[in-house]
Amino acid sequence: MEERILEYIIQEDMDGLTVRRVLKQHFHFASSLISRLKTKPDGICLNGEKVYTNALVKSGDCLTVNITDLNPFNPAEPRYYPLDIRYEDADLLIIHKPAGMAVHGSDRLPSITVANACSWRYGQECSFHPAHRLDKGTSGLLVIAKSAYVHDRLRSRMHTPDFERNYLAVINGVMDPQSGSICKPISREPVEGIRRVIDPDGLDAETRYETLQALDGRSLVSAFPVTGRTHQIRLHFSSCGHPLLGDPVYGTACELISRPALHSSRIHLIHPVTGKALDLEDPLPRDMADLIC
Repeated sequence: MEERILEYIIQEDMDGLTVRRVLKQHFHFASSLISRLKTKPDGICLNGEKVYTNALVKSGDCLTVNITDLNPFNPAEPRYYPLDIRYEDADLLIIHKPAGMAVHGSDRLPSITVANACSWRYGQECSFHPAHRLDKGTSGLLVIAKSAYVHDRLRSRMHTPDFERNYLAVINGVMDPQSGSICKPISREPVEGIRRVIDPDGLDAETRYETLQALDGRSLVSAFPVTGRTHQIRLHFSSCGHPLLGDPVYGTACELISRPALHSSRIHLIHPVTGKALDLEDPLPRDMADLIC
């Protein structure tokens, strides 16, 4: 795989700083990642020469860092599946994940996963770092980092204006009020590990929502998770008496749709390396659109 090298010309305001300080201040490296950088022959170079992190920089120096993972590897077996790529560069891959496809595999989920498909397309020697999770039944936009460094940068920006995700959901009934916030803490159900429950002693969770359309006892809503708890959107609407259609875990199965009616519809992201603003939208899939037409 091709190495990913970042380059920075030292500015006057950083004259006299240590390399370590520049790595933290400009590149925002975590200490653990700096430790990994130091093990590479070309991990940290100043004007083309390998240096230690206590080296001092001066204005005009060229600092380069190799952010390629130390031992890049995707453990998923390569299995063919045509990825629906919506954006790609040296650092990021953003795809449309279809409903019914898990991100990672397990003994319970032997079908082809996003990890399998990426292993086929890029080879197992390429890293696979999903920046957020989508349940198997959830469709829509999924962001994947190509290095641990980019993954760490994305995770640090999650649920900030630099990394926002919007969802579309079809729920039973109509929310009252038709827009607002659901603020209910969430914890893991003690008996069934996959389920989450509303728990006053749980982790804070907030979902903002807006009703977009109501028809025949169901509604299309836009949901914005302010926090990122597992199953947050599904559980929050269910706790208000309006579970997602097709959700047997927090509502009931539905003959009209074979999965929870939830779709990752929009991503706003400030690129963690280039600083470029990325705005992607994924239209409502047919199985959900049929519920409200």
